[in-house]
Amino acid sequence: MVFVRHQIQEALQGQVIVRHDPKIWRTYAERNRPADLYPLRNPKLADLVEGAIGAGSIFEETFGYHADGVGPETAKLPPGWLDRAYRLNFDTTAATGICPEPNDLAVSKLVSGRPKDLDWVRSGLQAGLFSPDTMAERLADVADISEQTRELAGKRLRGMSTS
Repeated sequence: MVFVRHQIQEALQGQVIVRHDPKIWRTYAERNRPADLYPLRNPKLADLVEGAIGAGSIFEETFGYHADGVGPETAKLPPGWLDRAYRLNFDTTAATGICPEPNDLAVSKLVSGRPKDLDWVRSGLQAGLFSPDTMAERLADVADISEQTRELAGKRLRGMSTS
């Protein structure tokens, strides 16, 4: 959890969507530490996150981990996600991490389809951390994605749920 706080503090002041769930990190993070940080109030700051604390940065060289800056094109979440999310507030900074509920987060990662995201979803499903039925219901409601993308994400989920 310390590295999450550090990434958020270094990224910016304000609200940041953390596209990893710290509870799930206990299962997955030791293999794959980067958090996806989405600056909620100013998505253009994702490039700043990437440059300042992203892969290959001095931050990563110094601390041994990094964060990936992502924007609204990556963080496709189902309706109601913000009501289900929880906040990481830290005494030492004005930044707040907003962590989507695990099923919402898994849906977002299925939609983005990046190999590291699909590995994350697969690991969570194998560990019983997500509900495939809940994910399928929420995937059906995600806005601003094409039907082709929705169908592909559904196919990914069905493939992972049966393996």
